[in-house]
Amino acid sequence: MEFYRIEYMLKNFEEALDEEDKQYKKQEKEYKQQTPSKNNFKPDTNYGGFKTPKIEMPKISMPKF
Repeated sequence: MEFYRIEYMLKNFEEALDEEDKQYKKQEKEYKQQTPSKNNFKPDTNYGGFKTPKIEMPKISMPKF
């Protein structure tokens, strides 16, 4: 009889862990939707009204020894 009681308790515990995991994933998904994406960050290139030219840096190959 004790074996079935322990098995029942383990089953309830596993169900509680699964439900907690679902809630955690749901909260994580909501948090990701609320926070702004870091990929959309564009730095301000105005610099107080001064226009800055776009400079292309030449590619310098390193000498091989």
